[in-house]
Amino acid sequence: ELDGSGHLEPDQADYDNGRSALLAELGYRVLRFSNEQALNQTETTLAAIKASL
Repeated sequence: ELDGSGHLEPDQADYDNGRSALLAELGYRVLRFSNEQALNQTETTLAAIKASL
């Protein structure tokens, strides 16, 4: 998932954490990256995604 600055807000962070926990219970692994990481560190972000597969 790509998270913008709004995801730093406490209510949004709580929602995100709950959603990630639910997805984990269903067998999914959630990877979180900031928009900045995806845009400015694209190769590193892609490497992290590939490493998780």
